[in-house]
Amino acid sequence: MMFLSLLHLLSLKRAIRRVLKRRAAAPAAKDNKKPEAAPAAAAAGKDNKKGPAEGGKPKKEKKKAEKKPAAPAPVETDQPVVSRIDIRVGLIKSVKKHEGADSLYVEEIDVGEDEPRTIVSGLVKWYPVEEMENRIVFVVANLKPASMRGVKSYGMVLCASAADGSAVELLAPVDPSKVKPGDRVFVEGQEGEPEKVLNPKKKYWETVQPELHTDDNLIAFYGDKPLLVRTASGEAIQMTAKTVKNGGIK
Repeated sequence: MMFLSLLHLLSLKRAIRRVLKRRAAAPAAKDNKKPEAAPAAAAAGKDNKKGPAEGGKPKKEKKKAEKKPAAPAPVETDQPVVSRIDIRVGLIKSVKKHEGADSLYVEEIDVGEDEPRTIVSGLVKWYPVEEMENRIVFVVANLKPASMRGVKSYGMVLCASAADGSAVELLAPVDPSKVKPGDRVFVEGQEGEPEKVLNPKKKYWETVQPELHTDDNLIAFYGDKPLLVRTASGEAIQMTAKTVKNGGIK
């Protein structure tokens, strides 16, 4: 019995030693664990980030687009404003009613150029077709082209208008036999080279038009000076209305 108790005691001691050894070995095993490697891409990304001090190239700054200098404004001169308007003698070669507007005519007018100009006029109420054809008229030739009910108009014929709206009349030269298509209108003492195309922003026509009128003798005036046609021979011919006295011209 004594012998068996000794054996049991020795076995118990051995078991206790094994447990103590395991507990002592456990922290060492934990400490010996290798740290997990960081993902290659993350490590590479960190290592590749180099500032200027580490020899890396600094980021290029985006260049701001340079603003182009604004185009210079047109040079203004002391040229009389009426001389900027290109008014010419015209000859109506053909005329027909506008297909899309009962009050409008579409005319082909020779103003001394290679081809006649298409011009739209609201004159159906005032003139039958037969009185329009082959008629000498005066055309403002440098207005900006405008679409009139789908037809582009390249000018405007000048008419005298009664103040009460009772009459609208085409202007004509006092002596039609002495003028030809393309002859230009001028105001004595206020001459100059007309604009090729009137700039709407400058309002040259809007400045001149209120000063155009007929007098008691039916003669066309700009302010207090008559409108004159310069012929090829150098003669100056006056412009006239048929019956409209002291009327506006437009």
